[in-house]
Amino acid sequence: MMLRSASRRNRSHYTVFLLVLTLLVFNQTSLFAENDPISDLKTDDELEEELKYLKAETFVITASRILENIKKAPASITVVTAKQIRQMGARNLLDVLQAIPGYDHYYGAYIGAYQIRARRLGNWSSDRYLFMVNSLPLNENWSGGAMVTHATIMLENVKRIEFIRGPGSALYGSNAFSGVVNIITKETEDIDGLEVTARGGSYDTQQYNVLFGKDLNGLETVFNFNYFNTDGFDGFVETDSQTLNDQLYGTSASQAPGRMNMYEKKYDAALSLKYKGFSFDGRYVDRNNSIPLSVYVLNDKSSYDFLDYYLNLSYERTFWKDIDFFAKLYRTHNDMHSIGLVVPEGAYRPWLGIAPKDLYQEVYVKNNRTGFEIQANYKISDMNTLVAGITYEEMEQYDVELHSNFLYSGVIFPSVQNNSDVWAFNRAVNRNFKAIFFEDIWDITEDLRLTTGARYDHYSDFGGHFSPRVGLTWEFIKGYDLKLLYGHAFRAPTFAELYADQYGNADLDPETVDTYELSLGAEITPSLSGRLTMFRNDLKDGISLTAIQGVVLRNTNRREVKSDGFEIAFKYDFRRGNYLAVNYTYQTLDILHEDLREMQYPIHMGNIMVNIRLSKHLNFNTSCHLRAGYERQIGDPRDDVSGSAIVNSTLIAKKFLRGFDGLELRGSVYNLFDKDYVEPSALSSLPDDIPMPGRNFMLGLRYTF
Repeated sequence: MMLRSASRRNRSHYTVFLLVLTLLVFNQTSLFAENDPISDLKTDDELEEELKYLKAETFVITASRILENIKKAPASITVVTAKQIRQMGARNLLDVLQAIPGYDHYYGAYIGAYQIRARRLGNWSSDRYLFMVNSLPLNENWSGGAMVTHATIMLENVKRIEFIRGPGSALYGSNAFSGVVNIITKETEDIDGLEVTARGGSYDTQQYNVLFGKDLNGLETVFNFNYFNTDGFDGFVETDSQTLNDQLYGTSASQAPGRMNMYEKKYDAALSLKYKGFSFDGRYVDRNNSIPLSVYVLNDKSSYDFLDYYLNLSYERTFWKDIDFFAKLYRTHNDMHSIGLVVPEGAYRPWLGIAPKDLYQEVYVKNNRTGFEIQANYKISDMNTLVAGITYEEMEQYDVELHSNFLYSGVIFPSVQNNSDVWAFNRAVNRNFKAIFFEDIWDITEDLRLTTGARYDHYSDFGGHFSPRVGLTWEFIKGYDLKLLYGHAFRAPTFAELYADQYGNADLDPETVDTYELSLGAEITPSLSGRLTMFRNDLKDGISLTAIQGVVLRNTNRREVKSDGFEIAFKYDFRRGNYLAVNYTYQTLDILHEDLREMQYPIHMGNIMVNIRLSKHLNFNTSCHLRAGYERQIGDPRDDVSGSAIVNSTLIAKKFLRGFDGLELRGSVYNLFDKDYVEPSALSSLPDDIPMPGRNFMLGLRYTF
């Protein structure tokens, strides 16, 4: 009965959402006036600003490595501009990502990191999608992902973010598996001065940002510095895995019931320079955050320390009028130090007995990626462009150490010491890859474009992989376009999967996926536009832990997955900055040959976003984010997690004080109606699931000089 009740709650959430969506679509002619969104602007400044952001939404670079109209791009792609980011009150990348069709995130409290997933293809390290800043990949070697450092990346220096759903290996190689996120940062012309921002809010959150951009005698300079500090949401946990052990062995070591510790402190500095075709782009991030449920045990003694940086030197030049040349030399660095409470004092373990004190494990690992890339674009004619390039990269993992005050043999040390010689965590290792890519963009007619391309990567440890793609885009009626897309992608095994002492398997092959998409876009009226996309993913050689001879767990290429679904999105532009945007995603996932479910992934996701320009001084934005259709693992007796509909609202006031035109105030409320909701967890890890924040707020001040 309880399961049926939870299921009915889930159905009610998305039934209401679909009803609203249907009414918006089929009654739009009577609800809205069909006016040009530009024509009613009153001043040249308003017109210039609106055209600027319309262009930012219309042209993309990530899909084909050249700037092109989004309608002709051979990918399912969504663009979010700096203006939209401010309007929605987004605090970091996660707030933006939750509004994108097909994208979602999950907080893994047991690892202290957010997990990003696109179209239900995700895992703990978010290594099935590629994260880039200014087209530079930042996924690191050990986990394969980038989110442990960059999920909460600050947004003051962001010009736009391009979200691709689907494969991108034909251009970008490994990790561009189920999605690509490319953050494009601001240039001198976007700033032309100094911006200072200060914010504060719930959980003792503080954020300060300084952004400077100026053309200094031909040297275009952009500098950004951000400081962020928060105590974090202190969700209440009734029981954890140690509670279960206490019940089993008659001990009382669990800190549950108790509150989660989710603090974060971060310094983030970025510098961009441009001069006569040369560009330098660098960033330094120093981040410390807690792990509230290390090894599924509630505690305030586990944490991460990350030090990341990237350096990217590039050169761009046009030869004659038909050949554009790009070259870049880059280095990315990730330095991780984690402290994890493994066994709390007073807990019983069969290999130990009763722990006489807290037992810790500390991990140190450093990773570098150093490489270069050369790309040439040859415009054969107005109808045909060729893109080709090569990439070479060295991957290095070093200073791998494991420190602890115990061994699993039952030995206890007086203090934490280096036990790397007797208890390996991973190992120092190197690998490299060479790649060549090619793409042909052919406008068969003005309205019909065929894009074909492929990339060949050769890795020093597992060999070569070929990644083709083809896309046909056709505007068959003015304002109506059709996209037929196919892409093959791969994900190289991570150093954690290959060389972990307990589970590693050096003979792993890459994961692969074949993705098929059919997408229909429509400009129904000059103000109303929409898109429907259907997709299918066939994943093979998925890497997962497998029992060997029923005892030892080892990573193997055994998993096969099929994922199907569709995405539908509509936007109505009321003119003068007022708009309504709605999207809904339905996605299923079937793990073949295994009695497993992906319990952390909702079947239904939807978003309703409204922006209202109350006056030339005030802007109001509100959004509702729906998630529903979670399923428990087979054999889990708990009720399914009910869905949630979370409402966020932001009010912006600017240019309201005479003589202080550079002043902007922003106030945001998140989870406006204080919805009590959770994210699902395994029964053995957190029986009561992971609590999520209730109503919280952020107030901010920005001044532009």
